[in-house]
Amino acid sequence: MTEVTEGSEPSTGGVQKVYILLDQACLESVKAAGGKEYQLLNPDRHKDRILDRGMDPSDIRPDIIHQCLLMLLDSPLNRVGKLQVFIRTRKNVIIEVNPKTRIPRTFERFSGLMVQLLHKLSIHAATGGHEKLLKVIVHISVP
Repeated sequence: MTEVTEGSEPSTGGVQKVYILLDQACLESVKAAGGKEYQLLNPDRHKDRILDRGMDPSDIRPDIIHQCLLMLLDSPLNRVGKLQVFIRTRKNVIIEVNPKTRIPRTFERFSGLMVQLLHKLSIHAATGGHEKLLKVIVHISVP
């Protein structure tokens, strides 16, 4: 996790914000075995697939990102509007998290939300419709 703060001029009355980057997040969707639907890559469900790719299952921890987002977005700093969270995945996808986002409490629902985000590139608020709660802002393809 990388933390950067933005300064402001005292004379302008600007608000200081804390920017959090959750770096090297393992958020990757994979096709479910024998189906057309996608799932978030998870060592509990996809251990064989992870090992076939030559990856270490202990490095594939989307649950850590889930817990970090729950803590950060429920924090007093976020409630007063002084926190901005970004996620950068291992595949260099950068995701902006709107401070008003309410992250699902269960990991299963969080996984479904992340798969939807990775495929549709944004998640809109259920009410209001136009406000983006999560959005992919940069998708860099690296060979």
